[in-house]
Amino acid sequence: TNYPNYYLDGGLLNLVKPLIEFVERKGGEIVYREEVESIEQENGCYITRTSKSEYRSEYLISGIPFNNTLEVFKGQIDGRLKAKELHSPQLNSAFQMGVGFVPHRHFESIHHQIHLSEPLPETGSASIFISLNHPEDKTRSDEPGHAVMSVSTHHPDPANKIIDNRVVENAVLDELIKRDFIKKENVKYYHSSTPKAWTKWTGRKWGFVGGYPQYMKIKPWQMLDSRLDGHKAYQVGDTVYPGQGIPGVTLSGIIAVNKMNTDW
Repeated sequence: TNYPNYYLDGGLLNLVKPLIEFVERKGGEIVYREEVESIEQENGCYITRTSKSEYRSEYLISGIPFNNTLEVFKGQIDGRLKAKELHSPQLNSAFQMGVGFVPHRHFESIHHQIHLSEPLPETGSASIFISLNHPEDKTRSDEPGHAVMSVSTHHPDPANKIIDNRVVENAVLDELIKRDFIKKENVKYYHSSTPKAWTKWTGRKWGFVGGYPQYMKIKPWQMLDSRLDGHKAYQVGDTVYPGQGIPGVTLSGIIAVNKMNTDW
């Protein structure tokens, strides 16, 4: 937290593009919009069936959340891993708003956290996070002078709560106006998403975000391991060690590769 945040022109999409280009340059193929329906083992081979195709591979790396992997993986998963599965009451989804507006002032930072005097209605959140596009990034709007703001807040136990978008939207906008982030007449467009929308958009179980939280009662060495079945299947992402955030997800991939090299 003592280091500055970084900004990518055009948004996080441009963090992914170099990875796609690297894979394709090495002869790999990126396949889009195929939901994994089942993964089975047959004669030492993993058979992955999707909504459109069937793939066979000697090794398997699952990048979807552990909860989703358990639903589609038909092979033998270590019982110790299953015991570490977290469920909706222990996880968070998010209420998120995208706001298009005309700034009326200069912002001293493009990232903010507002601690609320009263919990946000519907979600019970105690704070909201704000990210603004960098003022020098002209790719986020086709109209000069316009800006984009992303507002998000945690939403606990996403499987068991329905949110009234309008109530939360109004509360968030009122808070932003009160804190002088926006003027009501300068808001040109906004939309919001709830756990239900996150479920549809990401496919993640219950629409949970942020991975497995790092609870004080769970020591780092007690978190999920990247070895999925004790054979050639591995798990990466924000539900295995070390968990949350882009650095954690990246490190989980590095750890999985190192363990594959060690194991085989």
